[in-house]
Amino acid sequence: MSAWAGLSLTILGSVLAPLLVGAALLRWLGLPRDADWRLRCGAAYVVGHLAVAALTASWLGCGQPGSIWWWLLAAAAVAAWRLRADGASRAPGAAGAALSPPLPRRSSAVDWGLILGVEVFLFDALASRVYPVRRSDEADIWAAKAKVLFAAPGGEVTEGLHHFAITGFYPSWNPLIQALVYGCRGEIVHFDNRLPIQLFGVAMLLILASALRRRTHPWLGALVLAALVGPLMRALVAVMFSDLMLACTAALAAESLLRWREQGERAWWRLACVAMAGMLASKNEGELLVPCLLAAAIAARCFGQPREPSAGALRDRRWLLWLLLPVAAKPSGAEQGRVADTVLRSPGMQPRHYAPQTQLTISEKAPSIISQMIQDGHRVGWLCNTPEDSAVQ
Repeated sequence: MSAWAGLSLTILGSVLAPLLVGAALLRWLGLPRDADWRLRCGAAYVVGHLAVAALTASWLGCGQPGSIWWWLLAAAAVAAWRLRADGASRAPGAAGAALSPPLPRRSSAVDWGLILGVEVFLFDALASRVYPVRRSDEADIWAAKAKVLFAAPGGEVTEGLHHFAITGFYPSWNPLIQALVYGCRGEIVHFDNRLPIQLFGVAMLLILASALRRRTHPWLGALVLAALVGPLMRALVAVMFSDLMLACTAALAAESLLRWREQGERAWWRLACVAMAGMLASKNEGELLVPCLLAAAIAARCFGQPREPSAGALRDRRWLLWLLLPVAAKPSGAEQGRVADTVLRSPGMQPRHYAPQTQLTISEKAPSIISQMIQDGHRVGWLCNTPEDSAVQ
């Protein structure tokens, strides 16, 4: 298979298919049809990849029955049917309340910053295809876990993670997206598996552009978007770390919560919960950011003057059930602890190699673990194999 043919399969299966599924799910969530197209595109990419990741996990868990293309085609067909049915059942003018007054023509200045950012990010994403995934965290953590998920017999990944991934603690959304690429290509690849994750940078720019058009002076918004295309963001776009996914989902969650407060539309609350689930599914740092966003939203709800579509909406608490979605996306601490315990007690293992796992556990559960280490300090002696490592102890 030529490189361009493989890239075409990657784009079709891991970019366009999730985008179509996400567009249908946004309709199902009830997002107003007159929402800004920039936000809709960025949100559709995030929501679609969350849904397709669940589909990929099911395919892997069932032992990869048939080609994943059949699963994607079924999901795309359902999504297309949903979009067509929704378009036929709703009159063009019945999309609900407008999101905001018409924006002045000068607001197109934000789009110039958006175009610049998208061009730079796409250039960096395509330029990174000249070298394979072979070093740093993108190879040792994210790609290693994706390969284990894809190649493990019967979906049993414990032993594979012990031997091939530096740490298995991190959430699996990133590796599942890579496993989707492997499934679309029919083999493990080392170049194109970056692309769908890199495009979260473009989705983030679309979401931020929509927010800046509503809340800032157009030229200031353009300068903000241009400033984002700096060395740090370009370095993140060139690799497939989950930091970009976390930033994108955090931007979507924050903007959705703001619009929920401003307009009172429940669809924005539902979208915010989906985005917060994506934050928790992308990196462990999401466990710190999600409570911050929720605390800010609750404070604004309690002390501000939010708009409500009806008086009965305040008494209806069913919207709180959507918080179960990010709760379900939170990685299981018990499962992580069991994996770490198995690793550290396996015969022939070199504990020093797995010290980062222990440090991560300490940072997550510092009070209880440090207390236990003080009470029973001789059990942590295995961390120090050489005199240089005394600082770890």
